[in-house]
Amino acid sequence: PKDQKPADDGPQQYQSIPLSKIEDFGVHAKQYYQLELSYYKSSLDSHLLDLLWNKYWVATLSSSPFITNRDYTTGQIGDLASKLEQAESSISAAGRMGGMLGGGGGGG
Repeated sequence: PKDQKPADDGPQQYQSIPLSKIEDFGVHAKQYYQLELSYYKSSLDSHLLDLLWNKYWVATLSSSPFITNRDYTTGQIGDLASKLEQAESSISAAGRMGGMLGGGGGGG
């Protein structure tokens, strides 16, 4: 809804947002909410699914999810690597700033 404001329940379960989407969410991130989903299957759906299963069951059983999801997994690993690089840069920049601001005096 237009004026959706989620309750501030404190920290929620962590959900990683890909770097490529962070700008898309931006300041509107709290306006997103999960929709409830429901599924139904008619007798015709059941019949069609049975026909498809009978036709493709060998390929389904012999396929590897690692091969099928290869691009997705590679993208997730790349995104994680980018986030780690960003975090390392932030930490090292904060360390440099701390050294400059700390005065670094020897006192003696």
